[in-house]
Amino acid sequence: MRLASDLDKLSEWGKEGVAVVASSLFFNSDMIRNAEFSININMRGPLGRPYLWDYSQVDSRDAFPTYLYECDYVVVADPVQIHMTPAEQTFITIPYEEFINGTTIGAAFTQMPQVYQLDLDVKVYVYQKTREITDKERLDFEAKFPNNIRINAPQNGIR
Repeated sequence: MRLASDLDKLSEWGKEGVAVVASSLFFNSDMIRNAEFSININMRGPLGRPYLWDYSQVDSRDAFPTYLYECDYVVVADPVQIHMTPAEQTFITIPYEEFINGTTIGAAFTQMPQVYQLDLDVKVYVYQKTREITDKERLDFEAKFPNNIRINAPQNGIR
């Protein structure tokens, strides 16, 4: 609940894009999107949190997450939260590493001070974009993905 409330404040009710790099039954973007509904509290603010961009989760199904280049905030759970094998969810595992380590595109973001402690020793961090991502950072990020991953032209977050 606190994470959802803090993201509401950061996003100014939909003016900024937020991507959630997590896809497990324990933690994912739908849990933030529907936080109040899940504990039977009346929803306040925009229905479904429109600032949350639907994030690519499954390599074989979803588009390459180029909108990470455009979003204002990225939410990352540590340890990485996936519901399939790491090889099937590189759209989660690789960005996770880049943000946690502050490398490639993660270098353009700064971890905000608040840490959200969940059960099972899972911590959630919010990263704020502090500068534009360089072409080199983009290329280095894209090079980390398997050769069978098709990288499309940059796109806005799927809403």
